[in-house]
Amino acid sequence: MNDTPARLRIVDEAGKPVAGATVAVVRSSVPFPEIALLADDDGVVDLRLPPGTFTFRAYGPAGQSGEATVQSPGAGEALVRIAHEGER
Repeated sequence: MNDTPARLRIVDEAGKPVAGATVAVVRSSVPFPEIALLADDDGVVDLRLPPGTFTFRAYGPAGQSGEATVQSPGAGEALVRIAHEGER
């Protein structure tokens, strides 16, 4: 498989890391298993992706959420900014 490393950095509307955010793939251009990932204490999720386009949705522990689309192979890190509804 030609998987490449990817990193998602989950931050709140102030740019601070969101520890414990849950991340899921909501769309992909290639078959990809349903997975739920958990951000570490720095708001980071490291994973490996096959070539394609992936949209991730992150959910913070306080109910905030946000999305980011990642191209693989790509830049290596994507920022996912999450906020409460109406703050985006």
